[in-house]
Amino acid sequence: MLIRLLLPGLIWPNPTAGSPADGLALPCLERLLGMGQLHRGPRCGRVDALAGMFGLTESAPLAALRRRGEADGDERVTGDVMNWLCADPVHLHFAREHMLLSGPSTLEITSDEASDLIAALNLLLGELASDHLSRGDGTAPRLPERFEAPHPDRWYLRLDQPTDTRFFALDDVIGRPVTHFTPEGGDARQWRRLLNEIEVMLHNHPVNRAREAEGRPTINSLWLWGAADRIPPLAAPARTLYASDPLAIGLARASGMHHLDTDTALDALTNDADTGDSVIVVDNLLHPALQLDLARWRDALAHLETNCFAPLLSRLRTRRLHGLKLIAPGDRACIELTIGPFDILKFWRRPRPLASLFGTSP
Repeated sequence: MLIRLLLPGLIWPNPTAGSPADGLALPCLERLLGMGQLHRGPRCGRVDALAGMFGLTESAPLAALRRRGEADGDERVTGDVMNWLCADPVHLHFAREHMLLSGPSTLEITSDEASDLIAALNLLLGELASDHLSRGDGTAPRLPERFEAPHPDRWYLRLDQPTDTRFFALDDVIGRPVTHFTPEGGDARQWRRLLNEIEVMLHNHPVNRAREAEGRPTINSLWLWGAADRIPPLAAPARTLYASDPLAIGLARASGMHHLDTDTALDALTNDADTGDSVIVVDNLLHPALQLDLARWRDALAHLETNCFAPLLSRLRTRRLHGLKLIAPGDRACIELTIGPFDILKFWRRPRPLASLFGTSP
């Protein structure tokens, strides 16, 4: 049995933080890190690491795949040609001289707020299309078909045709200057113009006026990403995928993998049940790391020590697990740990502290 464990957020993103895990008892994780072969690669985002496990490149149709992973995705997204963008609600704000972005997980958007804003966005598309037709001067961008929000935090834009634009994944942008991640390509200028119209509408919408009056961050922009027009054949990396994120679920559906949620995998590990050859995506550390919330990150890491790393180590020692590959994508490096069936016999290998992953060398 082989388990591939994708663990974004394990590498703390702030290089000035020293050793963020200082004082935490992590004997099982440290034993695993010392047991196998550790490779430090170039920085890599969670989305790229996940797509790479299925043989996809950076031009993969991630929006269509994530839409397919939503609860209604099998009905709404079928076939191999589907033009979608993720259009996630965000809050843009200045911090010193930089424009930064807060992701939807921090905004606490209600279903009613999402519904009202989606309706306004679709009304805006209709008004822009009518204005374009009345002018007939060819200056307006090619307009998408409609917005959808199957979840308050995850919005989508259905396109009528592919777009010649490179967008950047939302997770890669949180906490960094937004100006470094503006759309690129032949249609980029048109998308920037449409986003300007959208931001004006959002600024004046009653939902945001109410949020501002309540002292809550406004939903003042959308982050577009994941464009491509076709889902290529995918290489399933295992029989089963355990994940709770719709992008991972969409990848599983498109590749024919059986999929269950992450909690099912952690329960199985804790209770010594069989997970089979599998990919387990554990996002517990991701959002605390993106938000630089050290207390939550440490709590999540302590939980994983008990409910993930300890049972994995036990299975390796008793030969019920023949191999483990841990992938930890991050801003500073992408760490890959590979433990083979004979590594457990190399008793002379010492535990490796987690702090060693935060330095310049493993």
